[in-house]
Amino acid sequence: MEKNTDEKRIAKRRSVTFLIVLGAIGVFCAAALLLAEPIGNLIASAVGKDTAEEEKQPSYHFFEGEYADWEIETWQELNRYIAYSVGGEMMDLNEDSLRYFGPEAEIFISFFDAITAGDADAYAALFTDHYYESNERIASFGRQLAYDIEVTYLSETTENGVRSVRFRVGYKLYHNNGTLRTDVGSGVCRPQIFTVTETPAGYRIDSISAIRSK
Repeated sequence: MEKNTDEKRIAKRRSVTFLIVLGAIGVFCAAALLLAEPIGNLIASAVGKDTAEEEKQPSYHFFEGEYADWEIETWQELNRYIAYSVGGEMMDLNEDSLRYFGPEAEIFISFFDAITAGDADAYAALFTDHYYESNERIASFGRQLAYDIEVTYLSETTENGVRSVRFRVGYKLYHNNGTLRTDVGSGVCRPQIFTVTETPAGYRIDSISAIRSK
């Protein structure tokens, strides 16, 4: 009788243990099911982050062909002056007003003359050798019908006797053809940071960088 009683106790204990283990497995499976979706979303979010960043880059429809006479005339009626600002003071920048500014200002007259004419050689001559160490020379581009031009002095540094000046440069392009700037559509201003550096040949553009949105 005692032997049968012991066997019954052992069997009962095994049954209880089995039920406990089975219950634990059930709880684990239920928790796994509950967490599967948020974990999956988190992984998908991490994996797709780079793709999402790429998708943020807009695409533009650029103007094709030659500008008609009426398009040039329309552009000429827009504000094509260079609004040059230093220390809160703004003035139209041109050959007559250059005497009021530092020698670095002249580069912007040359820059906008070159791009509006579609003169790739004149454009290439505006940059330093250092610029071309990390940027390819643009062999050719079409006329860039720039307007609403704003050039704003930001800061300057002098290193080893060489002066460099940073500017915020913004302008719109009428019927942008995408042959020079592919980062902006027509009639939209996307400012850039220009660093203009003193060289033996005068001031030249040492870098052009995008202004990153926060």
